[in-house]
Amino acid sequence: MNHNKLIFKAAFTVILVYTILQLFKLETFSFVLKLALVPVIAISYFLRIKERSNWFMLFLVLYSLGDILHFIDYNKLSVAMYFICNILYIIAYFCLLIEVFKYISLKSIIKKLPLQFLVLLVLSGFIIYKLIDIVQVSASNGEFAIYIDILETSYNVMLLLLLTFSLLNFLYQGNR
Repeated sequence: MNHNKLIFKAAFTVILVYTILQLFKLETFSFVLKLALVPVIAISYFLRIKERSNWFMLFLVLYSLGDILHFIDYNKLSVAMYFICNILYIIAYFCLLIEVFKYISLKSIIKKLPLQFLVLLVLSGFIIYKLIDIVQVSASNGEFAIYIDILETSYNVMLLLLLTFSLLNFLYQGNR
């Protein structure tokens, strides 16, 4: 069997099991399954892919490390581990963003998709503005509140940048 089909079937099965576990409120099992997913994908990537992308590989390693540390700290809710894991996730997403930028010509995207670029830019700005409001309201008032605000905002901005440029890349590739 083709290894791509095998990976797809395995991922689909994991998502299905995760959904069932969530439906039956088996949160501990679904949490473990969710945290194990990226490390398993990373191991599969390292074993099967010979020509590896350095940035994607770094993304997998950093994200997996964050998941493993999160799993080790499960239910202890250590403030230090919270910051370490989230910083690892932010750096991992940044590596993935660099990987996406390898395939994007921003000048070409602006030239071919000016309306889509403008709409996504305005929408992203609005979402960032609303996320900052949400983070400030929901953050604790403890001694680390400002650092949590900065961390949560950075995480959200990084994800939004990744989603925005991935969508622009997808739209650009489809318009060629």
